[in-house]
Amino acid sequence: MLESRLEAICTIPVVLKRDGERNEYSLLRASGYQDDPASISEALIEAYLRAHPDLVKAWLHLSEDNRSSPAWYLIAPKTESPEASGWMVGFVPGPTPPVPVQVFATGYAACAHFIKMRAEQLRNLS
Repeated sequence: MLESRLEAICTIPVVLKRDGERNEYSLLRASGYQDDPASISEALIEAYLRAHPDLVKAWLHLSEDNRSSPAWYLIAPKTESPEASGWMVGFVPGPTPPVPVQVFATGYAACAHFIKMRAEQLRNLS
């Protein structure tokens, strides 16, 4: 059960690209994330991404395509390699004060943090 929820969350950008009728919010709700968000930790997400490294680039593209705010964002170093250091996660604020940009040792860690923050943001919309 946990593995299927983790897969459903981590593959959201792939499903969005394949099925233009869905949206990120509905996919997150369908994953069951809101039922037990604490069970999907950044460490579990990072481990899943390490096993599926192409997903890091999919999340990077989702972040780059986002035009809404407030919103979390993911920035890659020039290489875009998930193994590289210098990946950043930040937040484009609305009326709230800015959140400091965080720099990560790997793209896997940065992407895991980005996914968790986006999931929490969407979960709090309901």
